[in-house]
Amino acid sequence: MDAIIAKLTAIAEESSSETLRNVISRLQADPEVSWDALVADFNALQAEGLLQKSEENDKLLQDLRAYLTEKTSHSQKTYGSDISIVQVPDEQTRTLPRMHISALPPELLDAINQVFYLRVLANEPERVLPPGKSLLSMVARPHAQTEHRTDGVPSLRAKVEDIAKRAFWDEALEALSNQAASSQVHRIQALYKDLHEALKFLLPPKHPVLLRLGAPLSPTSSPLLSAITHLREVVTALRERCAPARDTDINALLLRLDDANSTLPHTEVARIVVDAVRSILSFADVMKDDLGQFVLGTMSEKQLRSAIAQEAKLRERQLVVELWGDQCTQDRWTQWMAQLHGTYTSVDAVPGRRRWILRFVEAMGSIVAVSCPDIPAAPPASQDGATATDQDRNELPPPLFFSGPSLLEIQNFLQALVIAATLRSLTRLPSSPPNPLDARPSGNVSFMERVWTLLKAEIHGEPGSGDTKLINLEDEVIRARKSTGDTLEAAEEEKLRAAVSRTLQIHDPVYLLLQKRLLSAVSTRLLQTSAVPRPLVPAHLQSGRERPGKRPRLAIDDEPEERERTPDADIVVKGFEDPVLVGAISDVVRRLRSIVEWTKDVWSDLVEREPSMDRQTHTHEDGT
Repeated sequence: MDAIIAKLTAIAEESSSETLRNVISRLQADPEVSWDALVADFNALQAEGLLQKSEENDKLLQDLRAYLTEKTSHSQKTYGSDISIVQVPDEQTRTLPRMHISALPPELLDAINQVFYLRVLANEPERVLPPGKSLLSMVARPHAQTEHRTDGVPSLRAKVEDIAKRAFWDEALEALSNQAASSQVHRIQALYKDLHEALKFLLPPKHPVLLRLGAPLSPTSSPLLSAITHLREVVTALRERCAPARDTDINALLLRLDDANSTLPHTEVARIVVDAVRSILSFADVMKDDLGQFVLGTMSEKQLRSAIAQEAKLRERQLVVELWGDQCTQDRWTQWMAQLHGTYTSVDAVPGRRRWILRFVEAMGSIVAVSCPDIPAAPPASQDGATATDQDRNELPPPLFFSGPSLLEIQNFLQALVIAATLRSLTRLPSSPPNPLDARPSGNVSFMERVWTLLKAEIHGEPGSGDTKLINLEDEVIRARKSTGDTLEAAEEEKLRAAVSRTLQIHDPVYLLLQKRLLSAVSTRLLQTSAVPRPLVPAHLQSGRERPGKRPRLAIDDEPEERERTPDADIVVKGFEDPVLVGAISDVVRRLRSIVEWTKDVWSDLVEREPSMDRQTHTHEDGT
């Protein structure tokens, strides 16, 4: 690359072309510039007559392509754009499940994983947050600690700054080493003021650490030991908000503070205090670099989660449109909606702008697993035999691409709920009381807890769950039947085992009946929650008061997920009255509602438009 830049620079010395200077600047500033951009630049240079069509120049272009191929194995297109607020960690375990994306270009796969990571961070942060870490720690980007050096020789300015800093800390150590408490308190208060100034952009305004650092010191007989306690609180607060890459330095500082106690010489405790304050100030500068825009550090977890959600929604729509195109995305959505049958809820009873929710639930109730749409940039997925239609494949439209992994898991949970209710119908156990606590000692709840544990293990793919699933379920049903006082002969037990196997078939009448009841109830609840208008009045009045210190602020509207909402009542479906199933249904509905609201926010112009009346050809089935 250096040789290529040198050649272009030599040409520039003989020409005043602005295009040529831009090409050189781009190569120097961004060595990983895309191949498409370079081809466009070279074509422009040839159009201006600065580069002639020759073997030498063709080789120059080939060298550029070879260089870029080494840097990135695929350089056809740059997907997505830089995040202006939230910075996704560069090195993260890939959170997008492996579906049919292994053959994608690396930069496209990275863009998809980043958007998926942001979405998980906004909706289910517990899946990616390490123990003891906050959201802020996961959006911090470790910054390379490069000092301003010139070939290893410090500049005169650096020398002067180093001398001044050393004198400052020597003076602080001398003041704290003084046995007079008044001298110690005066210097500690000054150091606290410096800490407060350094940390006020990294912590929320009302954080206990900032309040303590900004308040006068309480009277104490041992100011240094009190300072050790306060500094430990400061370091602990920073540990919650720093990038995981900084944990080693933070832990070392905590160990240093733990070494301080009343048995140490007075001067040694003073040195620990000075070293800790100096380390915290240095660490605060590093954290500001890590955060990029350190205004994030002043946000609460709720505000930060809202910012992450906004960024995820913007990037999700942008990437989907880049992949499929705006018109193709709309066409695929229309085709998907045309497959609505009204299986679980009458279509005529639902306004046109909310009928997509019915289609959404129908996809969840299909016997075919939901699948993500094929990405145009990827090779088409191989299929044996005849080509399957989108309906046969239960393929989702592009707007639901990033919801696909969650929807597949929810689809499995819905099937598991139907299986559990089907098994319960064979046990002859009494109906569950309305209060789960009253049912706790009975065999009813114990049976369902065991069955639900087995089914969840199957969904999560726990080792050994698949081979013994059927026989375990049969054993649980037989045990529950015997707990009611029935005496089962060998022949009756064999018939019961056969009944278990039969009712687990997806075409069994009992299975279909319970599935329709469940999904009809789910459809009704989702339609009810989607019809509730968003509040126009904020939950908290925040206007009229300026925060002290003229802090930079980031205006962020409350996300729908963050708005105060009255918890929905549990859904009790006939055949699913067991408290274990009631709780599981509520959890599934909560997750589905989150996806529905997310999709409405990202694709409001698409999902809320009225369908064309001439395309409404639905087959209605009677509800149960």
